[in-house]
Amino acid sequence: MKFLSSVLFIFLTSCSQNSQNLTGKWQFVDFYHYQDLDTTKQNQARAFWTHYKMSFGQNNQYNSEGIFPDSGRWDYNEKDKVIKLINNTGNEEVLKVVELNSKKLIITFPDNKGFVFQKIYSK
Repeated sequence: MKFLSSVLFIFLTSCSQNSQNLTGKWQFVDFYHYQDLDTTKQNQARAFWTHYKMSFGQNNQYNSEGIFPDSGRWDYNEKDKVIKLINNTGNEEVLKVVELNSKKLIITFPDNKGFVFQKIYSK
């Protein structure tokens, strides 16, 4: 029974971090691993980023709204938990997925700092 429970847990965990969960519109909620900023600077930065949104379409198109509007193509490597963004001018960015489920997305940049997003709606 313990073996079956372990297998079920692994299966459910792997299913929860798939590209289907990624599609939709995401709203910035908080920073991830920004302990080097004091509380005042974190609050100022949150106010700056509060309207930032990202959308991942089922057609592998993405766009971002807010302070850094952008659009292009996205690809999610479920095995490596990496999102690759290639914007319309050809610039590429690779983001590590720390957590992905139907309501929450945490992504990090190469320096291991990142963003926490909350899903606003699914596509």
